[in-house]
Amino acid sequence: MTTIPLGAVPPQTSARIYSGIGDVLWTGLYWAAVAFGLVFLLAPVVVIFIISLSSAASVVFPPPGYTLSQYAEIPEEIYSAFKRSIFLGVSVALIDVVLCVPAAFALARGRIPALRLVEAVFRSPLQIPGIVLAVSFFLGYSQFMKLTGISLRNDIKGLVIAHVIMTAPYMLTILTVRIAALNRHYEEASEGLGAGFLRTMWRVILPQLKPALLTGCFLSFVISFEDVPVTLFLAPGASSTTIPVVLFSLAIDSLSPALFAAAILVLAFSFALVVALEFLVGVRRVVSGK
Repeated sequence: MTTIPLGAVPPQTSARIYSGIGDVLWTGLYWAAVAFGLVFLLAPVVVIFIISLSSAASVVFPPPGYTLSQYAEIPEEIYSAFKRSIFLGVSVALIDVVLCVPAAFALARGRIPALRLVEAVFRSPLQIPGIVLAVSFFLGYSQFMKLTGISLRNDIKGLVIAHVIMTAPYMLTILTVRIAALNRHYEEASEGLGAGFLRTMWRVILPQLKPALLTGCFLSFVISFEDVPVTLFLAPGASSTTIPVVLFSLAIDSLSPALFAAAILVLAFSFALVVALEFLVGVRRVVSGK
């Protein structure tokens, strides 16, 4: 057997060997990080799901037995709050569309004096912490009640107004960027062929805005659906609050497997929403807004 001295190996060959070893190490580290991230994210969900199947009346891990009876014991107030959350999220998303589409056109194509200042004002809720917004809405609604005698606290209308103010800047930002990137030649061609403004808007502009609109609606719905601080300040009552606040309140009082079962149903709803988006337009396209 002939042994090749180390110094006899060409430098190019050595560089390729070391490069190959480095690639293998980096690939191994990459997949190790991916595996760690998946375990870190999914382990709590797995634990919650296992506890939701527990046959014990209290939270015990690992459970002494497994049953689906906990799902039948979910309190009615959780189902009511879940329906209210869906109604609130859908209402907020639709109102955001009505308000933000014309506002985005004005910002993207209009000649507005002090445009940067106007944009900063519209997007200012994005810079304010949630708890500060919650206190601001609470104080504002209290003053409004003193002046008019109309209470917006513990009322779905007050929640809709607050959530629209919170979520509209997200949709406005997405639509403004998308409208600024539109090719106006399509609109000019449509008008040149005799189409009016409404027909051009419906048949030419809105199809190009569809991914941006879906992105904005998705964000508006999710932000409204998962909000806790603002809803907790404005609608603490069980008859007017949303599912995150109800789960939060019940978790403070006492933990039970039925509460974990309700959490799994909320997670299943979120997963079904993402799957529906994937089948409709594709999640990557919605997230990119293109």
